[in-house]
Amino acid sequence: MLDVSTPVPPAFCSHPDRVGSYGDEAAELAAMSGRILDPEQRQALDVLMGYDRKGSWTAFEGCIIIPRQNGKTGGILVPMVLWDMFLGPPGLIVWTAHRFKTTQEAFLDFKQIIARVPEFSRRILRISEANGEEAIELKSGTRLNFLARSKTGGRGMSGKRLVGDEAFALEDGHLGTLIPTMAAIPNSQVVYASSACLEGSEVLRRLVERGRAGGDPSLAYIEWCSEPGSCRRGEACTHSRDEHGCQLDDLGAQRTASPALGRRILVSTMAAMRRAMSPAEFAREFLGWHDKPVGSENASPISVEAWAKAARPGSLIDSGRVVLAVDCSWNLRSTTIAVGGETAEGLGQIELIDFQPGTDWVPDTLARLLADRKVSAIAVDGFGPVGALVPLLQPVCDAANVELHSLTGAESATAAGMVQEAVCQDSPRLVHLGDDHLAAAIAGAARRDRGDGAWVWGRKRSDVDICPLIAATEVFWGISTFGVKAYDLMKSFG
Repeated sequence: MLDVSTPVPPAFCSHPDRVGSYGDEAAELAAMSGRILDPEQRQALDVLMGYDRKGSWTAFEGCIIIPRQNGKTGGILVPMVLWDMFLGPPGLIVWTAHRFKTTQEAFLDFKQIIARVPEFSRRILRISEANGEEAIELKSGTRLNFLARSKTGGRGMSGKRLVGDEAFALEDGHLGTLIPTMAAIPNSQVVYASSACLEGSEVLRRLVERGRAGGDPSLAYIEWCSEPGSCRRGEACTHSRDEHGCQLDDLGAQRTASPALGRRILVSTMAAMRRAMSPAEFAREFLGWHDKPVGSENASPISVEAWAKAARPGSLIDSGRVVLAVDCSWNLRSTTIAVGGETAEGLGQIELIDFQPGTDWVPDTLARLLADRKVSAIAVDGFGPVGALVPLLQPVCDAANVELHSLTGAESATAAGMVQEAVCQDSPRLVHLGDDHLAAAIAGAARRDRGDGAWVWGRKRSDVDICPLIAATEVFWGISTFGVKAYDLMKSFG
């Protein structure tokens, strides 16, 4: 049974020194409308709403990061703004979100709260419902404006509070428009709320780095997440749904990141989400694992979206002959065998034949495959950990009269570039079956630069075991190199 009676502590929490917090007052305002906050929501308010001896905010910026459906908008941002409206000094509050629909939903929430609480409604001067100009004005002079973010919207609005909901989509241009308007407003504050970073979440990623480091004199930060690293197979785990002991399936890890699990989120619903989503998406949205940044040294050159676009479940290799590849994880804890060939449409296709722990099973499995299939060659990474298996694989290949080819460093770089070029097209020229192991490898893969723009897959820099991806890359290269092709991949790539 999942224990939901004990509050879930945040994974990261830091804030400047303060003498108190307005968090309890904000929670009481929410309770007046019948909204009883979770203990985690109350803790977030306590952290974000700290004040000094003068009663002013101790932090100019506040940031809350927590996975989806944990009430960061309705249970943290809304109570905070209710305090601004009804207990704080008069002034302008600007509520922004990435999507116009999200700002409309927040506006509707405030309208419903005000309608339910007479103490609130009698202090309202007017409510503007014009499309794109939603606003609530109080008799005190306080105004709450709702905006969908743009690089020009909000310029000229000098506010005491700026709310940045959906902060994963914040851009520097948005902040350049909105934050300078607060420069002459005493006791102003910006608060950001988001789930984990996407690849392009540059603004949010800087907040994460500052908040996790702690000690920032102007940032109050609180984050719930389940940090990677506790899968049964460690770095060899692909996070696919059939991985025994994967952290993504652990209820404790799920609730560490999503305190609402067992309260508003049913355990059965979380299990359904796990089945429905890719490992990378599920890990980000429900366990709080941040995507790698775009353009970083460690970022995968192939996005999850581009890889998914190349999926063709049910597609068949139509060529008479195929290429195989064998690869191991850097610690030899797992091994994979991949196959490549051509489809009837003339596309290169890659598949995983087998992916298992250890290495003992590989020679016998390879011998059976060579007996059953017309194989042109077997490719391995000549500088990788699979080199330890070459003395065992060579006799198997010799017996079947099949070449065992060890890729050079230059060939591995060419192979990686070929896969990237073939996948990242409007119409991909490489297809795959949508295998979970490959999807997990793409999501967690990192590259290692070799100079002059060339790169190879980086095993130790990757978050997961990428040997399935390396084997698949090698067979795609082998389709052209060993004559199993309907078009000249090498010529197209070059």
